[in-house]
Amino acid sequence: MKTLFEIFRVDHWGEFWWVVVGLAGQLMFSMRFLIQWISSERAR
Repeated sequence: MKTLFEIFRVDHWGEFWWVVVGLAGQLMFSMRFLIQWISSERAR
């Protein structure tokens, strides 16, 4: 089984944590988008 370093193609922990921060940001933005979409559909 591949390690997370191999999956994300990083060489050291510093790069790994930037990948984690980036993925967390993408997840938060996506959730915000979905919540606003659902909220606007309910308001109609």
